Amino acid sequence: VPAKEKVAFFFEKEKPLYDFDTPALIVTQLGAQEANMNRYLKYPITSVAILKFIEMNRKLLDDSKGDVVLGENPHENELKMEQGLREQARFDGEMIDYDDQFTGADGLVYALTINRSRKRITAIFRGTVG
Repeated sequence: VPAKEKVAFFFEKEKPLYDFDTPALIVTQLGAQEANMNRYLKYPITSVAILKFIEMNRKLLDDSKGDVVLGENPHENELKMEQGLREQARFDGEMIDYDDQFTGADGLVYALTINRSRKRITAIFRGTVG
């Protein structure tokens, strides 16, 4: 995967394209690994990878109004979530899969994480009704 590649955020064609540095850190569908028909992610995503992606692309991310949004951050201020990601990086954990395919009116989003330091597997669900 090229180090820099223009990708649409959340793969929406009507959104403007942003020139992210190394998007494959968090967008596994760009990876060269063979797809597994039972998993959405081609490879796990770690806190370290998310933190590295944020640090490399901070100029495109803004959290001055609360949520992280695509926008200009000309001073490349550190995002509020970075400290939490640094703390999580101390643990041997990773997100091994997630799916948000069914996010219509009655949607379901799930993720599976592994924390080897604490010997824990976590299933995370979020449902939407109406």
